[in-house]
Amino acid sequence: MAYSAETLAERWLVSAADSLAEIEPVVAAAAAHETVMIKHQWTNGKIASYSLKLLGYQIVSGTADGFMQLKITGKQESDVTWSTATTVSG
Repeated sequence: MAYSAETLAERWLVSAADSLAEIEPVVAAAAAHETVMIKHQWTNGKIASYSLKLLGYQIVSGTADGFMQLKITGKQESDVTWSTATTVSG
């Protein structure tokens, strides 16, 4: 999943998971309004880390074969901590 930092809210669009089992922990965390740690890397190698309070989820669409598209909403709860990715040479 891709995330972009916003100060007021985060909106996640979760789609096309390989299986429901992969998405169930995320949906359960959203339903329980848990706080999660988000970490994402930008293309320039910068890494942003922050906590996000999940505020629930909504089913956006679904199909008869079981495909569902969900929207999970939350609010950023901490300042962003920035770091730089390190390259591991083999």
